[in-house]
Amino acid sequence: MALELIAIFAFTALIIFLARKGKEYIIKYGMYAVLTLALMYTTVPLAHMLVLDFETAPYEVDTSAVRDGVFLDTWGDDGFLLYNVSDAETNTTVEITAWGSSNDFTEPIWNMSHPHQIYETDDVVYVTSSEGRLTFTSGAWAWTVDNATGELLGSYACHQWEEGVPGPLGNMIGGCVAAVPSQDAMYLIDSGDQIVRYRTFESNPGVMAFEGRWSVPGFSMGDGVVESHLIDDNEWLLVTPAQTASILLETTSPALGPGLGGLNNATYLMTQVPDENAVFT
Repeated sequence: MALELIAIFAFTALIIFLARKGKEYIIKYGMYAVLTLALMYTTVPLAHMLVLDFETAPYEVDTSAVRDGVFLDTWGDDGFLLYNVSDAETNTTVEITAWGSSNDFTEPIWNMSHPHQIYETDDVVYVTSSEGRLTFTSGAWAWTVDNATGELLGSYACHQWEEGVPGPLGNMIGGCVAAVPSQDAMYLIDSGDQIVRYRTFESNPGVMAFEGRWSVPGFSMGDGVVESHLIDDNEWLLVTPAQTASILLETTSPALGPGLGGLNNATYLMTQVPDENAVFT
């Protein structure tokens, strides 16, 4: 910084000196030379080699470590979330860990375990963030924890048992790909591009009652979730490889209309699709 300031003062003093001596032509052609170098630097290949390049210090990594787990999302100002699924042929569990700089990432700030799957043990876990809460989905389950402590706040089954065999809920196609609690309800999105609202009850944890269902076209939820965040009580921002959209979270669905499978389409407050042959990542 000191070298740059000295150069600025010296250049200014030189301009003043030349002006007092009546050497305006030197100032004029000197400025032409500076502008020529600037234009060449941006338009002519290798022209930057003519400009002085002050020595810079290389970036050095002081410490590094490898954490075992699958990356879920960022957490807090500088942390991140990982998950690990247990080794089993059935009834797997998933461990979520939150890492942050408050302890120099030496160990998780918190961790929690939850049932993962019954048979589809390789199903991916996704997370939706909201104010003070994180909601995870694993296909068979959706559950919410406190963002700061990892304390379990609610857990809901995205499956039901029929004659001893697990299957999707009656109003859903497949399991839960994304979920978020809002307005005393749980909103679930399945792999068939449907969003379903279920009423939840504080006095009966884990119990849900169907209230509405809409189509959310364009997401291709079967391809997974890139980012998911509850903006406010009635607006859900969802990003998949195929589409980004802000979904209006309504409380009741109208009579069946012309949408997918007779469903009415959910209202998109904003939508964007990637360029041709591209995806959101």
